[in-house]
Amino acid sequence: MPLIYNNKKIIPAPFVSINKEYIRRQDGVDIGVNYIITLRGKLLACKGSPLSDGSFWTTSGYPPDSSSGTDCFQSILSKQNALRNLFADDGCSLEIQPYNGTNPFKCYPRVRSIEFPEGNWYDTCDYTIVLEAPELFGNLIASSNNPDTYYGTDNLPIYLSEVSEGWNIEMQDSVNGLENQYIFRLIHNLSAVGRDVYNADGDQGVGYLQAKRWVQSRLGIDNTILYGTGTLNLPAYGSIYNHTRNEITDETGGSYSVMESWLFSSGNYKDDFNIVVNKDRNSSLYTVSIDGNIEGYEIDDGNLNIIQSKWTSALNRFNVLQNGAPLHTIYNRALQYSYLSYLNPTPLKSNWSYRPHVGIISYSYEYDESPPNYVVGSIYENISIQDVRPTNVFARIPVLGRQAGPVLQDLSTYTERQRTMTVDVVMPPYSGLYPTSIAGFINTLASSPYVAVSTLFNACDGYLRSVYGQVFISNDNDSWDVRTGRYNRTATWVYQACT
Repeated sequence: MPLIYNNKKIIPAPFVSINKEYIRRQDGVDIGVNYIITLRGKLLACKGSPLSDGSFWTTSGYPPDSSSGTDCFQSILSKQNALRNLFADDGCSLEIQPYNGTNPFKCYPRVRSIEFPEGNWYDTCDYTIVLEAPELFGNLIASSNNPDTYYGTDNLPIYLSEVSEGWNIEMQDSVNGLENQYIFRLIHNLSAVGRDVYNADGDQGVGYLQAKRWVQSRLGIDNTILYGTGTLNLPAYGSIYNHTRNEITDETGGSYSVMESWLFSSGNYKDDFNIVVNKDRNSSLYTVSIDGNIEGYEIDDGNLNIIQSKWTSALNRFNVLQNGAPLHTIYNRALQYSYLSYLNPTPLKSNWSYRPHVGIISYSYEYDESPPNYVVGSIYENISIQDVRPTNVFARIPVLGRQAGPVLQDLSTYTERQRTMTVDVVMPPYSGLYPTSIAGFINTLASSPYVAVSTLFNACDGYLRSVYGQVFISNDNDSWDVRTGRYNRTATWVYQACT
């Protein structure tokens, strides 16, 4: 029963022993086997293959004996060198052919060692060759699928020497939203060391690629781990965001690893804010400042294909805070957490900054307790009234040389009463295109707050006429800046009683 390696016959055939080592994970689950094949044989100086010249017999039958004049020691050295050269290549076919013609036992091993123990090496020399292979084929295996081989999800074998998989769930220091819902960081570590293997075509299954197949088949969220810890008890309302992966490939070491992480949160954003209440002794009004920060979270399909960006998540949340239901607006937050009974819903000032590349929006608003604006839709309004009350009318008569100054003469009468009313209003910028025609200009004028402001002036005029017998308007002027939306009107009344 000859033994053949890389199509070269070794005669006489060595004794063969096969040991099977199980490769297991730390939890005891098998991930493969390693067959240790030991060849123990004897080289004969004048017989067998390799021949005395170092070549191998490849045809049928047995090689002829060497001539009696052969230098036995030199022949042994040549045969040793021939074996070293033959087993210098990994992954060649090793066959043991039965005499009955059935399928040979085969494998495609890697060479661990070749040893020629001490001796006189005169006409014989012992040798030991140790090989290893992940699979055996032929008579020793009942089917094409080796039951000791680990198969991946694609039903193809994966040859591994080490694997590791671990989960880390960390509770973050911050919470999401006013509901005090915790944010968790999920970290998934996967690593494997693959084995270089060979097949009948001589193709090599590179170790790190074997490891890569195992790691990539286990990527993604495992809900059993996520919700089954029994310690953190992650809530059902949460979802995963901000999926990232880090990949490490060690080609020479045959290893491949991936660390992937997620945020587990109740919403696709983190929304925090601060409120400051101010009171100035020069004013009777409280002012409330609110500044906040919105960090959007990314949503993907589990394979790093983005479904919704961080920026979109942040912008959607900011739009809700600006224009959403009353309970979720920035104004409502300022009112609720200032613990004041009322704030003017029109902010004194506001600003915000965008960082689209990282999905962050920062904002600040300031409110006070001033009454609501009279002019509907205005963003700023100031109404002031100035009264000039009657004063004595008297003459100033200069007298030359009088140290006390001029002579003051009472004329026994008084000046008229006056009231001046001034209204400043700022409206939102005109939403239409800047007018390029008469009709467009008329539409622009229609956006002026003239009608609403006139109602105020008419009320003031009506009041004065109901109390005083003589009322006159000494001036009435207004201005309208179409571009900035600023409107101003000033009017002065002169009035007095009839008597």
